[in-house]
Amino acid sequence: MQEITDTEFALNLFATNEKAAKEEYKKHTCELNEDICLEYKEKHRVRDDELIKLIEEKYGVKKGSFHLLESKDKIKLLKNLKKIDGTTIRQIVRVTGATKYRVEKI
Repeated sequence: MQEITDTEFALNLFATNEKAAKEEYKKHTCELNEDICLEYKEKHRVRDDELIKLIEEKYGVKKGSFHLLESKDKIKLLKNLKKIDGTTIRQIVRVTGATKYRVEKI
């Protein structure tokens, strides 16, 4: 019967003696390292009400009054909102009333 994996080849990478190779293999697989393989960053979504509250508290812009801001203030606010991890362009459009094109452009 043919093996799926050539264990002899793999163990010979660690040592020529089978017992020593198995010990080295165990040590190698238990070693901590900085490799990133199947790890992923968990996504956190900011809810609309959280974003509205943030805009009111941090930027002093009441709900529904985004359109009253000066152009440079709108641009600054949109840039800052896009930097927040967990916000989406569509969400920013929904909360601020800005156009999708304008949010994407910034």
